[in-house]
Amino acid sequence: MPPGETKRIGVTMSGSPSGPEETEVLFCRNAVGDLDVLFELGRAAFSVEFVSWTKTPMPDNWRDAFQLDGFSIPKDGDAQNDWQLTYSVKAARHYFTAEFEGGRVARVCVDG
Repeated sequence: MPPGETKRIGVTMSGSPSGPEETEVLFCRNAVGDLDVLFELGRAAFSVEFVSWTKTPMPDNWRDAFQLDGFSIPKDGDAQNDWQLTYSVKAARHYFTAEFEGGRVARVCVDG
């Protein structure tokens, strides 16, 4: 479990039979090494969906409403490549997934 989390998370990657590239391992370590920085990558996009689904303001402390569910590791560990970041949002009773393209959130998908 990452520091500060109360449950295991899922991490997915394409990989190869010989295992992950060092850059992919580094991406994963950096992501779980600072969960606040990880959340900030999608905060603005998540905030729009949070307000829309819950009809309440986004909390100042993201951990009050969001719990990391998992993320994918982009090809070669390069955040400019496509990857995803998913949180469980109890107040909305849904999962919010930010889909990154070119280093930015392209869209947020909400299950349901």
